Amino acid sequence: MKKIVIDCLGGDNPQEELVKGVLNCLDLPVDFVLVGEADKLKPLLEKQGADMNRFEFLDANHTVTNQQDPSVVVKGEEDSSVVLAMKRAKQDDAIGYIGVGSTGAVLLSSIFRLGLLPGIKFPALGCFIFDYRFNPICLLDCGANINMNPSLALSFAEIGSLIAKARIQSDSPRIGLLNVGKEEGKGTQFCKEAYALLKDSGLNFVGNIEGHDILLGKADVVLTDGFTGNVVLKAIESCAMICKGIALQNGNQESAETINSMFNYTALGSSIVFGASKIVLKPHGSANAQTIDTAIHMVYDLDKNRMIQNLQEGLGKK
Repeated sequence: MKKIVIDCLGGDNPQEELVKGVLNCLDLPVDFVLVGEADKLKPLLEKQGADMNRFEFLDANHTVTNQQDPSVVVKGEEDSSVVLAMKRAKQDDAIGYIGVGSTGAVLLSSIFRLGLLPGIKFPALGCFIFDYRFNPICLLDCGANINMNPSLALSFAEIGSLIAKARIQSDSPRIGLLNVGKEEGKGTQFCKEAYALLKDSGLNFVGNIEGHDILLGKADVVLTDGFTGNVVLKAIESCAMICKGIALQNGNQESAETINSMFNYTALGSSIVFGASKIVLKPHGSANAQTIDTAIHMVYDLDKNRMIQNLQEGLGKK
């Protein structure tokens, strides 16, 4: 049976809350490796009558926190939950990893403990958001690579194009570079240099797009640095929460539910570490049972749709 590895430590909520999400997914044909305080996790599963043969436990009582330098996972922290989980995810029977802890620790563990796909120099942290017609948009980077160089942006655009092809069933996904204006020559030095590389890349580069273009569906892949991408993502999420609240105040339950289905980060799941050798998901630190439920289904669906194999094949044709 294929297995999904879940690091239960490092989030805002207790590990018991995350395990509730696992219990909601026992109808899937996968087993689970739970990394955390096993003496607390096992009784909760037994109390719910779960088949314990479907669970494997790796005992850990600490993880790498957001206050630590994430580079400690490169050499050391062997008994931390993130390192134990990533090393377990590397084994053949594991199809993916879900971790709610430090983004930096997850990213570096993906590189040095799990490994990257051939041809990938550095992974991208991407996520899917939706435009006003509920069409998926791949936003990357959304938080990992704060200071991104233009050549890395080109590599991410190629990865994003391959991912978008599979997700939106398009032979030529539109790549847009997030900027402060549409004209060539606008923006920071990074934007100017990235524009030149993308223009000559052979990808379907539609040029610069501005912030208001994102949810209007002007591009299938929105490319930016991790600092800007993370700010954009969280701004969109907060605006959606405000719009949902306004809809509820005006008695429009249907509109509130639509907004929630499109932008509720708790329900939508996780960012994806594109370029890792296995499926690696990084939910929000505030992940709850619903988040983990969604993330598990996301890993299962990405594996079923051969995301890793498709990336390997696409990168091999470059």
